[in-house]
Amino acid sequence: MAKKIKFPLEMENGVMVRTLEQLKDDFSLEKVLNYYASGKLITWLNDRYYEDEAMQVEKLNSSSADFKQKLCEIFDVEYIADDEIDMEILEQRNIKISKLKQFTEDESIIKNVDSVAFNQEELADLLDEDITPIYLCSEEFTIPISKENVTYIGVNNPIININSQEDIDLRKKNITISNIKIKNKGKGKILGVSIKEEENNNNVVNDHNYLDSTLVRLNYGDNKNSDENSKDDEINEKIVRNNSFDNILIGLSGDNQLARDLIQSDVDGKNKKKIAESVSTFARYEGTVFYYTNYDRKIYKYDIETSKTQLLNIDIGNTTFHSPHLYATKSFIIWEIGGNIYRADYDGDFKEEISGDSSGKIRIKDHLLYSISQSRLETSIYKVDLNTKRRSTILCVRDDISAFDIYNNKIYFAEGGQCDIYCIYECDLDGGSIRTLKDHISIVKEIKCEFNNLTYFTNKEKWNFFAGYIENTISLDNV
Repeated sequence: MAKKIKFPLEMENGVMVRTLEQLKDDFSLEKVLNYYASGKLITWLNDRYYEDEAMQVEKLNSSSADFKQKLCEIFDVEYIADDEIDMEILEQRNIKISKLKQFTEDESIIKNVDSVAFNQEELADLLDEDITPIYLCSEEFTIPISKENVTYIGVNNPIININSQEDIDLRKKNITISNIKIKNKGKGKILGVSIKEEENNNNVVNDHNYLDSTLVRLNYGDNKNSDENSKDDEINEKIVRNNSFDNILIGLSGDNQLARDLIQSDVDGKNKKKIAESVSTFARYEGTVFYYTNYDRKIYKYDIETSKTQLLNIDIGNTTFHSPHLYATKSFIIWEIGGNIYRADYDGDFKEEISGDSSGKIRIKDHLLYSISQSRLETSIYKVDLNTKRRSTILCVRDDISAFDIYNNKIYFAEGGQCDIYCIYECDLDGGSIRTLKDHISIVKEIKCEFNNLTYFTNKEKWNFFAGYIENTISLDNV
């Protein structure tokens, strides 16, 4: 039988509480009210068999005048009246957050859920309050040209309609549009579409055409590390993802996993050229490639557009026995070596440690880094904000987490250890709503999710780690 995994509650300053005593010591009324509104408080209590407290919480009426006071009394903490906390608003906000998480896991957007519009009426309310930026999520909207000085940011590529009988210049009105398709429904032309510098800027939108204001990319993937640095060719061939920029592919070629050639080619495989040799790992973000060479133990930066290579002044540290795993985001180079994770800027002007207990398995989504920490007593999945370096634990288990991936706002992970029997689980990005997808399987080496399938790799022979791996697939449409 698969073991149930318990998620902690996060209080102020990122404190994670797992026991009733910890909850009393670090009690935050606003946080607890949020967990009550989302239903996670009841789940947290029941998971730990705090049955009396769970029963008392279930009997509460959030509409009663003394609701907050009674909630504090259940946990034996002092109640300090706070009229600013409105339960109805919290409940509606939680509903909105749950809906938003279906489309994005970007915490910078989720934290601004009060600035998100799911329909035209919500957009009108935000415009009346002079909110900017406004996030438009998964609907078709009409924006008023008369409302100036507004930034619109799309979530899940919505469409905005503009109906003007005369030519209009959005830049002069200081209207900024990002990650949104514009549909011109009027006779006039839409001029001066103001969008972020990193996006494709078409100055004029033709009559009655759509403008995709996101950068036109071909197979960018999801900004994961392009080379997982696996020592197993059988797995490596399956999980390496090559991103593209202007129809250009970057990849590794050669039999020696620690010293291969870094190759650039067209998307059809033609016009191949060697960028570097003796490369063990590389990472890529759009048109910039970072790679590590074993012969001098240095990191280089390669610009696809100019074909220029730059040696970065970064001291990687002791790589005598292991090559670093490289990753890249919009702003940082990330690498892991010996359980320590570091970041540096694109020019290598600074280097700093952001985590010191990683198992070496890393996933990066937007500005968030996810990894696994393993100690003698427990294993945890945690996340680090790459901008602030703030770290928070998502979930803890007593056994080993051998592999994980993040896909469609869910975490998928393999956990086990006793008698080498593993289970594969799915949970939310905050560790909640855990469920078992597959149980009683052999040691899971790696997990990859794409095209609505979860692929996991197990040993061909249970006790023989050199016999190779078996590829197994779970359809996420059917679970």
